[in-house]
Amino acid sequence: MSLKTIFISAVYLLIVSCNRGPDNAGNDATPTPASSPTPTAATTAACGMADGICPAACTFYDDNDCVKCNSVVGLTAPVESCSAEWPCTNLLPTYPAQGIYEISTGSDIPSCQTQFPTAATIVGCVRGGRGAFNDGPPKNWIDEDGISRYWCEYRPSGTASNSKRPLLIYIPGSGSNADAIYDFTLLRAKAIDYDNLSGDSSRKGIILVSTQGRNLHWPTASTEEGSKHDSYHRNLATNRDVAFVDHIIDTLVAEGVVDPNRIYLTGWSNGARFATFYGISRHQTATAGGNKVAAVAVYSGGDPYENIATEQSPSCKQNPYPQTQLPFLVITRNCDAITCNQEHFDTFSAEGWIITPGNQVEAWFSTLQNTMNNSHAQWLKINYYGADTASCLALPICTRQTATRNHFCWPDGISDGGGVDREIDLLEFLKSNPR
Repeated sequence: MSLKTIFISAVYLLIVSCNRGPDNAGNDATPTPASSPTPTAATTAACGMADGICPAACTFYDDNDCVKCNSVVGLTAPVESCSAEWPCTNLLPTYPAQGIYEISTGSDIPSCQTQFPTAATIVGCVRGGRGAFNDGPPKNWIDEDGISRYWCEYRPSGTASNSKRPLLIYIPGSGSNADAIYDFTLLRAKAIDYDNLSGDSSRKGIILVSTQGRNLHWPTASTEEGSKHDSYHRNLATNRDVAFVDHIIDTLVAEGVVDPNRIYLTGWSNGARFATFYGISRHQTATAGGNKVAAVAVYSGGDPYENIATEQSPSCKQNPYPQTQLPFLVITRNCDAITCNQEHFDTFSAEGWIITPGNQVEAWFSTLQNTMNNSHAQWLKINYYGADTASCLALPICTRQTATRNHFCWPDGISDGGGVDREIDLLEFLKSNPR
């Protein structure tokens, strides 16, 4: 049993929005797809031999040799999207829970408005009740594969070339969508007149972007296909999601409305992984438009440079890891599906969870500080109700049930019922770290 299948009905009710289901609690490894549809059982007799050969009839579902990796770029080809020619059928369980058994489009279209105006507490987390917002039709751009990429965008009143605003890009988790920012966070409410992120009280508010992921195939036998952002194919020139975010940033900066010294990213789970990978990459290397990321602050995300699976060989793990001085904040709960320490990782794995390599925050933070030599990295640990805590929660108090609930409670003080708004910590960290 994999992590995302734990309490699947509860997870679905907790996160699902109008047209897609929840993040998959951190099982966020992104695959390289095969170039042909999933074969039938009759064609797979030669698959799974672990002989270094990917037979023509096989895909990554039934032969690990069909996943191509190296230590330089991770997955050696871009992740392929679901399509009519090769539909995704190995879906995250939240899709069948909505009656969706096949995805044949490369992306979904968000509504860019509040879906749940009334708050409801579901499995310990509050969904909705964060205001009624409607930012109109989504923006879109056609990528090099011909897939329409969508995002929601809000601009504060008074934004102009002579009154530029900070840009904050939110990356949602697996199976989630761009609409999540309205119903699961307070970021949209804060974007109206938050007066600290720009460092100038006369330029209140934030240009807020929420991206829609692609619907992607997965290289695992477990059910993980759906909306995601890819940090496992790490070639900046060919990663489709990097090109997507590059386009958003370069377009807004070229329009003259964004302060180019205050370009920030945040994200949740799989979105946190991608935001971290993108931020580290674009803090060092500029976009085609010459723009760089100033800082990144994320919730419940792991190491984006790790392998896609423990048994994957050749490994997709980066070697060597990049060096970075990106100002970086990761907020996690002391008991989380993105595990707090090795003890949690080992215990939950022994109990049946399949946890993606890199989803152990203590090790990831040590890597940031020591292997990547980042003296600007911070880790904020919070408890069940969002209060500061100095250490990971002891076992057996930290259970898989608690870890799952905590992962799905965004730390805005509403979702967890604790009243401690850690979005303030996130935004203040970004404010203090312009380029």
